[in-house]
Amino acid sequence: MSGRENTGRAPTEADVQEAEQQLGITFPPAYRAHLLHPAPGLRRPRALRRGRDGWAWEGDDRTNHALLTTPFPHPASYRAEDEALDAREPREEDYPDAGSFQDAWREWDDACEEPEERKTAGAVYLQDDNPFYTLYVVTGPYRDTMWLDRRAISDDIVPITDRDGRILTFAEWYDWLPNPVDLAAFAPGIS
Repeated sequence: MSGRENTGRAPTEADVQEAEQQLGITFPPAYRAHLLHPAPGLRRPRALRRGRDGWAWEGDDRTNHALLTTPFPHPASYRAEDEALDAREPREEDYPDAGSFQDAWREWDDACEEPEERKTAGAVYLQDDNPFYTLYVVTGPYRDTMWLDRRAISDDIVPITDRDGRILTFAEWYDWLPNPVDLAAFAPGIS
């Protein structure tokens, strides 16, 4: 790593290759083209920048870089684990006092963090769409697709789809629907 910072300019081909090497991934072609030749679009995805600690996305404190090489899991793949964790949630009436319950609940909550983190493996938090987050999948069978992390209000992650139900690619998402509120209407729940 050179330690140089990249601020305010589009990365060069050498920069993109360095970022890919550091992150352990290869960017899909449309995203790579966007990095090298940013064009005005309806979206404002986070910029990839080299900082003191290496390559990362500006303003992103959610992407787990250690999990970028792990394939993005379809939400149906962790439904059973979620249900098992939910079933183990401590209930206050099962404990002799509030302190015992709080200790058990904190332990359970800590155990939930790792499975929650794995739900966004292989994806970058590319944009905030308050209260949602736009995920861009860079690894696995859903590579180059866009998803909404709606866990802040509905505890789910759903694909961003077109009117026919097809999951949008980065290129399609970049110039799609000007209003982020419209995004929620086209991100149906997963059954």
